[in-house]
Formats: sequence, C-alpha cells, structure tokens
Amino acid sequence: MNNVNLFVKADLLLQENLYDKLRDFVGILDLTLLDPNFYHIIDSTNNDDGEIFCSHSEFLLSSSKVEKMVNRFIKSGYILMDIVTFKKLLGR
Repeated sequence: MNNVNLFVKADLLLQENLYDKLRDFVGILDLTLLDPNFYHIIDSTNNDDGEIFCSHSEFLLSSSKVEKMVNRFIKSGYILMDIVTFKKLLGR
C-alpha cells in the first residue's frame, strides 16, 4: 500500500485540534480499502465536531484530466503526498 496518493486538507495538519483527530483517524483507517488507482481525499466535515473522512476522487490516476484535478485540489488548500510520507508526518 506504499503507492497510495493522498490529497490532505492543509487545515488538518495546521490546526492542533484537527491534527489530533487526524492522527486518531489514521490509526483506525483500514489501508486495504485505499485503491492505488485513485487519488484519495482526506478532509473534515464543516460541522462543529469536524469529523474526518477519507474518500477517493472521481478521477483515476491514468485519467487525461489528472493535471487539472491536481491543480484544482492544490489551489483549494490540499497537499498532495503519498501514504508513506503522510504516516511519517503523523508519527505512525
């Protein structure tokens, strides 16, 4: 599962209360559910509890629209990283 690509909302890494929730979330995330053929999005809900979720994008990695999609997510405040880097960043 080392080749899974993630878009992680930057706010989750920058706000202490969300960072703690993110670490807990990654601890229980079943990595076998992450498809290496898709980009996966890690974000939180906008409600008071800020529940964190993981979903996959509608674009396959091999899609002709990948460059536009990557740029759109980065401009929207997401950081692109692989699962290994993400886990190291969280100390997991």
